[in-house]
Amino acid sequence: MAIFTLQEVDEQIAAFKEALKALTLNQSYKIGKRELVRADIEEIRKTLEFLNLERSKLVSGAGPKFVTGRLRR
Repeated sequence: MAIFTLQEVDEQIAAFKEALKALTLNQSYKIGKRELVRADIEEIRKTLEFLNLERSKLVSGAGPKFVTGRLRR
């Protein structure tokens, strides 16, 4: 059974793509003595790969199959 629905996976993929775009513009910046460092780009790429794999599993119907039946004696 999947952890996420197809809609949730699509929403997460869109959010991580936006984060990846933000990182390509500027990963960190400094104002005075304060500095902001955004998330690690490799971590975002790994998460996107994972989400794409989960999406393909949901679309293809891959995963455990439960079959009901009775054994013959």
